[in-house]
Amino acid sequence: MGRLVKEYAAMLNGEGKASDKFWDLEERIKKDKRRPGIFLTLDRAEMEYDLCSLILDGVVTMDDLAPFSEEVRSRVDFLVQSARRSAEEEDASD
Repeated sequence: MGRLVKEYAAMLNGEGKASDKFWDLEERIKKDKRRPGIFLTLDRAEMEYDLCSLILDGVVTMDDLAPFSEEVRSRVDFLVQSARRSAEEEDASD
């Protein structure tokens, strides 16, 4: 959250019209509210997907998963790599 607040402050202190900065910030906050680092409902059945989301969002790293079993780390790594490949393919098609 602290990192986001700093980013929001930088947006507001940047160049441009106040109204543009306001609406850009409003849109950014709307998107950030859905990020797993901000709001996450924990469910054991979704744990690996939640961990993947947290990694992709930069909240945790694979190193932070050291206490988890090798099986869990392996599945999370697979999900992360799959999500990154999908994002790259989507970017390439744009």
